[in-house]
Amino acid sequence: MPVNEYPGDYSWGYKVRDFFAVESSYGATADLKQLIDECHGRGIRVILDGIYNHCDEECPLLLIDRNYWYYRDKHYPQDPANYWGPEFNYENFDPKLGICPAWKFIGDVVNFWIQEYHIDGIR
Repeated sequence: MPVNEYPGDYSWGYKVRDFFAVESSYGATADLKQLIDECHGRGIRVILDGIYNHCDEECPLLLIDRNYWYYRDKHYPQDPANYWGPEFNYENFDPKLGICPAWKFIGDVVNFWIQEYHIDGIR
């Protein structure tokens, strides 16, 4: 299950609000770090569930500039049964920066979790 912050206190966690935050109803940041350290101390690898195709409507990145980071209305409203939130636009290329912003952002997210929490992988 994902551990990222999501809206409310009860969810499967697949509608990410903050890609860099631990879900507050699960406990403190320090608690997750301690759990991962304890797992490693017992030879257990920690792999987190990563949700990198969509987000919650109140995700800060979405509020900053929806059209830069996300597809406009993909799967919605034509297919409301499959709408899980705005979807990252992995096709967008920013010629000024020479990057695909969504790819860069998600790479930064994964590196953050590896460096800050010492996770062993993302599923």
